[in-house]
Amino acid sequence: MDENNFNNQGENQNIYGNGQPPQQPYQQSSYNQPQFSQPEPFAQPMDFTQPQYGYAPALAEPEMSIKDWIITFLVMMIPCVNVVMMFVWAFSNTNKTRGNFFKAYLIIMAVMAALGVVFAIVFGSALAIFMSEIAYYL
Repeated sequence: MDENNFNNQGENQNIYGNGQPPQQPYQQSSYNQPQFSQPEPFAQPMDFTQPQYGYAPALAEPEMSIKDWIITFLVMMIPCVNVVMMFVWAFSNTNKTRGNFFKAYLIIMAVMAALGVVFAIVFGSALAIFMSEIAYYL
């Protein structure tokens, strides 16, 4: 192929070889433009004072102050009174936060007591077997 012939062909053709000018990949046209209508209003904020879906909203309960927590912990330091007050606060309707705390506390105490009984049985029986073996050799 002749070098002159190659140059002449390149003048009339683009890289696709069709003789047309290359198209812009993303041309701005009117049919591609988004059509905007009136903006939609923002969602209205929820009114938590009115009943929604057939049930009344929960009443806001004031949170416990630092003074209330200090009194709670001081009462928990008194022997025998602390056990009684744990049950009183856990199952009374005076303060939901304090009640939930002591319900969780009682559950943890029950689990720890059960684990203590299991360990006492296991290690107690192991100790009894060990002591009987020692007594056998004496």
